[in-house]
Amino acid sequence: RKVIMDAQKSCPTLACADQAIHLAPLTCEQQAKLPLETSQQITEIAWNLSQIWGDTILEGDYVADDPVFVDSIEQVRKGNRLIGYRITYSSKAWDVSQCDYDFQDPTTLKDCNQGRIVESGFVSKSLKDWFRDDHAYAEFID
Repeated sequence: RKVIMDAQKSCPTLACADQAIHLAPLTCEQQAKLPLETSQQITEIAWNLSQIWGDTILEGDYVADDPVFVDSIEQVRKGNRLIGYRITYSSKAWDVSQCDYDFQDPTTLKDCNQGRIVESGFVSKSLKDWFRDDHAYAEFID
């Protein structure tokens, strides 16, 4: 965690050419080749990370009650060595700020702007530790 946070101080996206810590995106094909247990654990971690949304973005003008989907997985590398993963995850959501939404009647969402809540987090190589990416907190994207 400290290694990543220190690296983000000088390069928040971890995409700087001279950075020792960098991201290596996995293609869809590479993601599909991950061991099933790893994929399941990453999906579970994404769900765990998204639980904070109830106290953050969902406290405002957004509603989401769909499964969390892992959109992308990037390897976090220090030189050529894998040290962890950066995952981006999302869920279908609605912006209810400009529609007549009744939280007791989900059918009223039909008139609301639909999009996704998207966020990223970091996961250790062992899949035992994780934390949200301080530079990619949850946001609504339509």
